[in-house]
Amino acid sequence: MIDSNAGNGNDQKIAIANACSHGGVHSVNPNLVKIDFSSNVNPLGISKKVIHSLQKNAGLISSTYPDPECKDLRKKLCDYLGKDLDPEWITVGNGATEIIHNFARTFVRNKVVIPAPTFCEYELASKRMGANILFAP
Repeated sequence: MIDSNAGNGNDQKIAIANACSHGGVHSVNPNLVKIDFSSNVNPLGISKKVIHSLQKNAGLISSTYPDPECKDLRKKLCDYLGKDLDPEWITVGNGATEIIHNFARTFVRNKVVIPAPTFCEYELASKRMGANILFAP
């Protein structure tokens, strides 16, 4: 296992920033890779069919702010799955990164073991919570 807290703090921050660059053209180095699977973008742009569908259905878009607890969505997911599920058991987020950070804020305390290699947000979320991180190969 590797202790991520060893060494100079600045070196560590630079290494994390370089290892965790994702987000398409907004990343630390957008020229580093040709295809970026770390963000949900289409390099070809929006299809004409999607634009047409958006224009056709624009009137169906709600004019109110969405429910921050996503109660209707969680209930419909339970109904769709057809199981005896409680909507409270379902977590909804704006992508995996938000859910990972919410999980860390809720559960991370002193030590965290992270399998490596993996998505860098596990490390970033754990570090923000002040955890001592051990990487397991």
